[in-house]
Amino acid sequence: MSPAVATESARKVCARLHQAYRDRRLYPAGHPSAQSTIEALATIVRSHLDAHGALTLQVMEDSLSLAGEQVYSLSETRDNLAFLMFRDGIRSVTVSAGIELNEVEDLVDCLARADQLQDTDHDLSTALWEKDLVHVALEVVDPFLEGEGARDDAFEELRETVRRRLEELGSVDTAEAEARGADSREADPGTVGRGLTAEEHGKIDQEAIALTEEEVARGEWLASHPSDPLDEFVVVLMEIISSPAGLAGDDAAVIDSLSSVLGHYLDACNLDGLDAVLAQMAAFEEEGRMPQGSSGGIFGQAATAERLDRLITAAVEGPPEQVERVENLLCGLQDAIHPTLLETLAASDDRTVRKTVLDVLRLGGGVPLRHIWPLMEDPRWYVVRNALQLATASEDPEVIDRVERLTRHLDSRVRREALRSLITLGGARNLSDFTRALRDEDSGVRTLAARGLASYGTSGQAPAVQAQVQAKDLDTRPTEEIEAILSTYVVLGGDEAVEAVNRIWKRKVFGSRPMPVRLAAVAALGAVSTPASRQALVEASSCREAQLERAAARAVSDAQARERGAGA
Repeated sequence: MSPAVATESARKVCARLHQAYRDRRLYPAGHPSAQSTIEALATIVRSHLDAHGALTLQVMEDSLSLAGEQVYSLSETRDNLAFLMFRDGIRSVTVSAGIELNEVEDLVDCLARADQLQDTDHDLSTALWEKDLVHVALEVVDPFLEGEGARDDAFEELRETVRRRLEELGSVDTAEAEARGADSREADPGTVGRGLTAEEHGKIDQEAIALTEEEVARGEWLASHPSDPLDEFVVVLMEIISSPAGLAGDDAAVIDSLSSVLGHYLDACNLDGLDAVLAQMAAFEEEGRMPQGSSGGIFGQAATAERLDRLITAAVEGPPEQVERVENLLCGLQDAIHPTLLETLAASDDRTVRKTVLDVLRLGGGVPLRHIWPLMEDPRWYVVRNALQLATASEDPEVIDRVERLTRHLDSRVRREALRSLITLGGARNLSDFTRALRDEDSGVRTLAARGLASYGTSGQAPAVQAQVQAKDLDTRPTEEIEAILSTYVVLGGDEAVEAVNRIWKRKVFGSRPMPVRLAAVAALGAVSTPASRQALVEASSCREAQLERAAARAVSDAQARERGAGA
């Protein structure tokens, strides 16, 4: 393969290496994000080795090269991998075929800890040697060792490089910068900068109008592999909080900064970033470096309804595990964002988003009712329905009074949900609501009302149910409603009702009822276990009409199962 192809492949390897280094610094050990980038790095390294053989990178002060072609560079010294290696005397790195994932992980880990090693007796090259990386070879310049490869000026070269780089890092000091700015207005041009002579400074000025090939290449690389300043800002914030003083409750600047970071991660739907920052803040709370509960408050400050809507929408459009990650994230912080979740539930036009929010609110152990009451007055039917579901889950007796009013709501879908809530919450005190709902214009409401009476009603409601059985349009109603009404009539009306329903399924010489109604009547006979109902089912099971015989057999089986359940 051509050298150009090998060079481009090496650039991709270096880009992945830098990403893995950055993630390892940002996320704690074992975090899924850091681990996935290391695995991706191992994959692309093996691919390069398979295609081009051993990879040897020459290490310069601020860049890496392959056979003289630059494949990595970065203007920021602190995160420049080339400088980290160059500073400790590494002049080349060779990776050979057969490299294992653990070797790649050790290499990235050493690079991520390079700055920390400066405070110990180790340096980067020593740390790498101690890892005993079989498939990673280093060429190191050590001015204190004699032998082949040692250069007389090595020590001076390293000392000068490190000194200059440290001066560059220290140049951000405000007082020094202001003093230098004030002096530069009167200073001789030849003294400005890094001690350049007038001749050198003039040369730079003349050439400043054009970019060199190296600068163009570096700019193209940075454009295609941009570093995220937000990640670096997070590192700084975490270092501030990890200081002995920790985070005071009134440290508004840091709190606002953390909220801003979480807001940006929410806007970008960056679950890895959210998980990492929230996990670190939770750890700080346990260590006493942050007030208890502050991480939830900071997240609540960032998590607007629009952002949560976007986050959930993006998760729903991705792999299934993304929805689970978002649900787990929001469940863990639900107490801090109840109002925002409810606002999302009310404002989102996406049914899938609303369903996900409902699942989160249910999984989290319920919502304080004070947050739910305003939603019950919302003009949108689905908002009221969802609020009803959440209120019912609380099983608070206070809910019943509000639900009763909604049994008269203009939208039938809300009336249905209100009846479901009354059935769940007890229903014995709501017999008048169920009885009135039997005359509702909506079939679903009538069906639920009949079921509510079957569960909680008495013989006192039997006449109202009988009126529905005798209604002229009963045969034209949906089968589910017919069966619910007939079953309720059998439960409340005693043997008289059993006999009336028993007559409905029987064939007549003139005017037999439609088959769906006859089948519903047989099924209804199984709703009670009395001598009269059992005798009626025996008769139906031998009527020589296959559909009715099967329906009778199912009714008998259901009745027996119900009896066994009651006995247990």
